[in-house]
Amino acid sequence: AAELQNVPCFVETFTLPQADYAALLDAPGGYDKLYTNLVAAVKAGKARLDGCHLVVTHPGTRSVLDSTDELIYPTEWTEADLTGFQYPTAFEMHQLGDHFEFEPTLEEGSGALNVTQMFARDRLQGLRLFKADSTLAGIPVTDMLVRQGTSTCRVIAGVPTFLSTLKDEKAGDVTLVFATMQLITLPAPKAAAHSGRGNLVLTARVISLDRMKGWELLKAHAME
Repeated sequence: AAELQNVPCFVETFTLPQADYAALLDAPGGYDKLYTNLVAAVKAGKARLDGCHLVVTHPGTRSVLDSTDELIYPTEWTEADLTGFQYPTAFEMHQLGDHFEFEPTLEEGSGALNVTQMFARDRLQGLRLFKADSTLAGIPVTDMLVRQGTSTCRVIAGVPTFLSTLKDEKAGDVTLVFATMQLITLPAPKAAAHSGRGNLVLTARVISLDRMKGWELLKAHAME
């Protein structure tokens, strides 16, 4: 029988000044030690961990993870009244946050994973007044920063892989996206599943905690 395998994917994003990123690339080890030096920079307070996500799939299956909030904003307005004010008549929704898609396939013989992935991050930069002329009060228009990195690469299980860089909302900063994947073989069941009639009971537990603490726990235990 074929082995049952899962692929956990741990995604981390680090943000730091572009000058510091360039200095890390020029440091001894450069690209090869980039992840190790980034983790050290986070612990030293010189870079920040602004995202960590874990999603589990199995080889040959595309998976999607969304960590987003819905922003509802107006897109159409009434004509200005006598005082110059306009009122919204239509709205649209935009998801703000992180979006990750990936599909791993097992490379026969080498044990490596061929991965097609896309990481996107959308942020609200703020609101500004759009004025048809200087005498009107104007209407608020949303400014959003939309970033996306798409690639296909080979991944060695257990090794953090540098996927892409993204522009940060703060001028002069850059976000680095890393993914660590594992190939886990599941133990064979001791007996065939019962095929009779019955109900399936599922208990879900959601635990919220500080991002840094969650990051440490995931790094230590997520791949077990």
